[in-house]
Amino acid sequence: MPKKLISTSDKYPTLVLERCRLWGEVIKSQRLTQRITGAELCQRAQISKNTLGRIERGDPAAAIGAYLSVLNVLGMLSVLVPTPPATALPELITDARGRARRVRHPTLERSITMTISKTFD
Repeated sequence: MPKKLISTSDKYPTLVLERCRLWGEVIKSQRLTQRITGAELCQRAQISKNTLGRIERGDPAAAIGAYLSVLNVLGMLSVLVPTPPATALPELITDARGRARRVRHPTLERSITMTISKTFD
């Protein structure tokens, strides 16, 4: 059975399409301003020429890692993708080995325990 072709305008929200297109324009403009050839940028970012072409056209289906690698090589990563403040990130609770662990809510745990004990009484 052949693959159904879904247009990118139906698959991604308008804001995502606009942002990818803008990033593509910025990447191409910056590459030309810095006089970096496409082949050189591909080699430094470790991506293929096809991927660079997709990125510069603003294809939202290109891997986010490829976008970020190209932005990093061009020195634009911190400008276009700033690091969020620590307060905006959820706090991870880890065990002694550094692995994330499940956080139980005491009130919920208590109500479940009470329900179970009432059932067996």
